[in-house]
Amino acid sequence: MRVAYLDCIGGISGDMTLAALLDAGVNRDELVAGLRTLGLPGWELRVGRTRKSGIAGTTVDVLVAGESAGTAPMMRVPPDDAPLTGIGLVSRSSHTHSHTAAHTHTHNHSHSSSHTHTHDDEHAGTRTFGEVASLIRRSGLPDPVKEQAERVYRRLAEAEAAVHGASLETVHFHEVGAVDSIIDVVGSVYGLHLLGVERVVCSPLPNGKGFVRCAHGMMPIPPPATAELLKGCPIRQVDVEGELVTPTGAALASTLAAEFGALPAFTVREVGYGAGGKDFPFPNLLRIVLGDDATIPAEATAVTLIEANIDDQSPQLYDGVFTALLEAGALDVWLTPIQMKKNRPAQTLSVLCEPDDVARITDLIFAETTTLGVRSSEWRRSCLQRDWISVETLYGAVRVKVGRQGGELRTATPEFEDCRARAKEAGVPAKLVQAAATAMAYQRLLGIEREEGTAK
Repeated sequence: MRVAYLDCIGGISGDMTLAALLDAGVNRDELVAGLRTLGLPGWELRVGRTRKSGIAGTTVDVLVAGESAGTAPMMRVPPDDAPLTGIGLVSRSSHTHSHTAAHTHTHNHSHSSSHTHTHDDEHAGTRTFGEVASLIRRSGLPDPVKEQAERVYRRLAEAEAAVHGASLETVHFHEVGAVDSIIDVVGSVYGLHLLGVERVVCSPLPNGKGFVRCAHGMMPIPPPATAELLKGCPIRQVDVEGELVTPTGAALASTLAAEFGALPAFTVREVGYGAGGKDFPFPNLLRIVLGDDATIPAEATAVTLIEANIDDQSPQLYDGVFTALLEAGALDVWLTPIQMKKNRPAQTLSVLCEPDDVARITDLIFAETTTLGVRSSEWRRSCLQRDWISVETLYGAVRVKVGRQGGELRTATPEFEDCRARAKEAGVPAKLVQAAATAMAYQRLLGIEREEGTAK
């Protein structure tokens, strides 16, 4: 499994993440070609090199119509005296959270009822979250990239909406700032995809001290939107004046990271450094460490099988029972037709779960079914190592679950929900999409293995 570790030495922002990924080996031309499918006009990606405390790193800046978007306001928010519902967001823009630029706040808007602008109209356009999400969905990027990028952007928009007491639908992203943000967010997610990253781990996030000035006045670090995004994330206090984690960086880390903590055990393959614009007593860098986790799970693990014979429950209820059990952590759930006493047709409900979950699953079975008793037994199970890949078929992208044993390919199974969705879009039977995805998956996997000299 390819793992990426986000080592937030000097913090994290969208542009630092994108820069670190480029430094770690993302092909710039391939990245830009994918981002062009978003259909955003007039932007360029400027990539440079710098040193922070003697360490060389990559910098990224998004130019819109030849101007750096980093200093443009990112969000439009309601004025302080606006009602908390039905907000018309035409009053002013918030301050930028750019990690690479000083916090100069010279882009405030003042609108009259006739919407007369008090400064250049070049920054006047806005996009809602729905419009940004639609932009991402219509792009030519792989489906997993679209899904993750939309998740990150949704968290960013929800945080801003929560801070300003607005709804997701009424918060608008400023057009120029939105271009910068979209390229940073989607580019970072796409960069991880291009590097084949399947799991992201992040270090605890550093928090600077002091205040930043915005249209509302002086705000503490982290600013409210960042604090909202950091819920559930471990942070560490750093004795330095300045904003180290931006909203975009916090959204990427909190959405993409499977866990936070120390550098995990894996074989290191690449290291990349993304540089911020400011200078601190320590290197203002985000370091991305790429590695392969070759940990092979134990041959067999202990599981518990819980069963109940049920002859008096409506079949209509079983769908809800299955959903509740799986959401509660059951590993598998199934029904087996049986004959009970007095020749009654019945079902055996079988639930496979972790030993630690037995009490919780048992309580749920009693709550969701009509059974008066359950039985349980301990079993041992062996599993293949499993991961996911995405393949492009004639009908679109399909996720495929790959099973390996000791590193050797054993099976590749297309995700049926993806096959059904692509089949509906193309107007063809699902079995055709399934067959195409299976063929593409084996062609890709066996081709990779032959290159590595491990094909059987």
